[in-house]
Amino acid sequence: MRKIAITVEGLRDATAPLTWPQRRTWRGSRLKHRRCRVMPVPPESSLDDVCGALKWAYEEFESLRTTFPAGEDGQPCQKVKSKDSAEISVFDSSDASIETDIGVIARRYRSELHDPATDLPVLFAVVTVADRPAHIITAASHLVLDAMGYTVLRNALNDYLSHGEWSRPQQAGLQPIERARFEQTAEAKERNSAALAYWQKVLDACPHRDELSRAATMDSPALTGAATILAEQHRVTSSSVYLAGVAVITGALIRRSECSFMAAASNRREVQEQYFVGELVQNMPGILESLDSPFGEIVKDAWKTSIRGYRFSHYDEQALFNMFKELDGVALDFSYNDARSPGQELHPRYLDENPHSLLDATKVESVRGSFRADSRFLTANVRDEWGKSGPGIGVIVHDAYFPDIPVERVLRGIEAVIVGAALGDEEPTRRPLHFAKNFLEEKTDR
Repeated sequence: MRKIAITVEGLRDATAPLTWPQRRTWRGSRLKHRRCRVMPVPPESSLDDVCGALKWAYEEFESLRTTFPAGEDGQPCQKVKSKDSAEISVFDSSDASIETDIGVIARRYRSELHDPATDLPVLFAVVTVADRPAHIITAASHLVLDAMGYTVLRNALNDYLSHGEWSRPQQAGLQPIERARFEQTAEAKERNSAALAYWQKVLDACPHRDELSRAATMDSPALTGAATILAEQHRVTSSSVYLAGVAVITGALIRRSECSFMAAASNRREVQEQYFVGELVQNMPGILESLDSPFGEIVKDAWKTSIRGYRFSHYDEQALFNMFKELDGVALDFSYNDARSPGQELHPRYLDENPHSLLDATKVESVRGSFRADSRFLTANVRDEWGKSGPGIGVIVHDAYFPDIPVERVLRGIEAVIVGAALGDEEPTRRPLHFAKNFLEEKTDR
């Protein structure tokens, strides 16, 4: 490995409070960890070209060089410097070992801690083959780069390397500093009030929660294929299919035909926010009241409810936090986070395979340790990782409510409902809630 030092120069020195989404992340457990993403380098790009593009990215997007020191009041703020320095790491690889090498480098970056008050939040590494750059690895704090923000950055870098410039959209000038300042305006305060009123309406119907839990993860090509098939059939994203499956299992666990949920949303409502490189993820609430319906209707309801909740995902995170404290432990039935990068939710290669034939490839692993979550019964995460054939699902189940149902069986239940519906099986298609209740009570492994 070698390092290339660069100097970056922006337009201004600036300081502002944390944005509402950044406040949410600041309280999270992964504050000092960076997440990794990998993008291929366009053909014919030299190492000098790539380093020039990365220097340009640091200068174009202020979030890439934002630190988070304590302000005069002792609270964290975001700070941008007009001049800074960075190092680009270069790793030599080969065609035979590049995938393995990228995995090793990504794991290394993910395991390294950084100080958000002083260290750059985003690091770049270039992987070369025969002295030609092949991939760029981006290691970024979630404080400054959510999944949609990474997509904007990736597309901008690709344009810059391919054409020598970024065809910046007309509305792409918004930076996190402006976002924080907007949140102090009357318009933002009205939006905040409307969102918190919607949260209050959902939370009023929620019971209390317990903290004890068990966890497991599942990698299932059958589930990936089935979710893809159903998403194509109903003209929604596969995220709505996964959400519907998790809701059915939650309804079966709690013995109700409706359930509330909280989902992560990258709230990019305005045109200019669609090109925002920074952190915009906040939680949105929702209620699914259709669990006694056929699975296709639940999928459509999940999509509609997500759209409705998305409208109310822009609010003062501290005010919501205070609302939760006032309600003394009230929480929603389950939480859901589709952490996959945008554009990766569909896997067309699975459309030609029968999901049932892929069931033997399912892998379920228990996760040891005690966990806390933001829901009463169940927490579900859909994820994608470098080297995986498709998305995986992780689930946390609260012990105090379901001590006799293994968390691995909860995962298998989500798989059984979605795969059965994709195959058109009678029970999971027409009576998914009834099917799920029976499945969870069975003593077999599948």
